[in-house]
Amino acid sequence: MNRRRAGAPMNRRRAGAPVNRRRTGLVLAAFCLGCLLVGCGVPTGPPKAVPSGQIPTGLLSPSLPPTNTTLPAGGVPFYVYLVDAQGQLAPYQREVALHSGLSAILDYLFAGPSLQDLEAGVTTAIPSGSQVLSVGPPSDNVVAVNFSADFGAPVSQHAQILAVAQVVYTIANAPSIASTIGVIFEIDGTPIAVPTGSGAETTQPVTVANYPGLLAPTTTTTTTPPH
Repeated sequence: MNRRRAGAPMNRRRAGAPVNRRRTGLVLAAFCLGCLLVGCGVPTGPPKAVPSGQIPTGLLSPSLPPTNTTLPAGGVPFYVYLVDAQGQLAPYQREVALHSGLSAILDYLFAGPSLQDLEAGVTTAIPSGSQVLSVGPPSDNVVAVNFSADFGAPVSQHAQILAVAQVVYTIANAPSIASTIGVIFEIDGTPIAVPTGSGAETTQPVTVANYPGLLAPTTTTTTTPPH
């Protein structure tokens, strides 16, 4: 029998008995964590403000990548031909909604110069009050444009030539239109004779080739259209 002697402790481990590994592991983990906290310098007190002189410049004023915040307008650029300060035809950029026809483009032409254009001495030879009543679909590279009676108001021959040329050049330079297109002029649905660059009148379709020498040196101007 293994009798316990009087006064001997109850929990004395026998030689060779296993150690409590779980308790030892916890003690070691706590010790290692304490070493890491001390060695890494993790602050244990309240946060402190860092002087600005110790902060890298890149953190004080970070440079962000550029972003494009300009949204596309969704329109199509084109040119109306107006009369510049030297009395010559010059193209001025406008923008029309996608899939707009010739009627919308001519409306911009007949709206005349913008305020910015007027300040630069730009004018129009198209008689005041003139309107585009209708524009026929191009056929065999010819388009018929019907104007209100104001377009035929009595003006000088040179002004007539410029007004007709403004229409012809604007149409010939419209998106998806051939530059050689011929234009027939009508007033209230009736074809009319128009002067060519030489002054001779014709009821036949006229093209930009009929109006040589009227263009200013090759320049384009972008201005805000009139409202």
